[in-house]
Amino acid sequence: MVSSQVPAAISRRGRAGSNQYQHRPAWLAPKFALVGHLSPPAGGTECHLIWGGSCQHPVGPPEWSHGSHPSYRMELRAAGGQGTPVGVLALLACSPHHEVRGEAAGNCRTPGTALRALAGDEHWEVRGRAAANPCTPQAALRRLARDRVREVRQALGGNQGAPPELLDRLSHDDFYNVRQAVADNLSCPQGTLVRLLDDFYPPVAGLAAANPALPAAVLAMWQLVRGKSDGQGGQ
Repeated sequence: MVSSQVPAAISRRGRAGSNQYQHRPAWLAPKFALVGHLSPPAGGTECHLIWGGSCQHPVGPPEWSHGSHPSYRMELRAAGGQGTPVGVLALLACSPHHEVRGEAAGNCRTPGTALRALAGDEHWEVRGRAAANPCTPQAALRRLARDRVREVRQALGGNQGAPPELLDRLSHDDFYNVRQAVADNLSCPQGTLVRLLDDFYPPVAGLAAANPALPAAVLAMWQLVRGKSDGQGGQ
């Protein structure tokens, strides 16, 4: 049985700094500075079609060694840019380079049709960026909640735009890091947070207790009830 006592450093209401998801995988961190308006990249990088949520990736020109071609670096910057036109982002979502597609998947300006395609990308890092994007269509998020890669589900657990029922489903995940992401999500439903207070993995319970979305009065009541239950169990 999990004790009602949670680590003081975790259970304090209002932790230092913002309540940003502290267990986000490193690959979710922005890798390039945001840029302004950019024109579509030239030379063999255009994506021809997006059909029914799937991209057709053209093969890059032979002189494209990984990360060396200027067009590759420009695509990376443009895919993460908040000033990049949506039409260009739709093209970049079909880049032959998964790093570029990942940047587009994490951009809220990327069109919904492209985000749905990226949610089914062959690279799990790209799917993870789409899972963390609050602008990804909910139908795509529901598919990502069943993703076989736990890091993708972890990214979705930290998405504050995820529907409450998906967060509740992920709170039952077998992997503690997915449950941690849900427990630290400001959009997590109150009932889910209360249940996570009883999680067998103490850091999950601690994050749920420290989440500002859980009213202090509810936490105090839970601790009171849990304390009485523990006392009776010891008699």
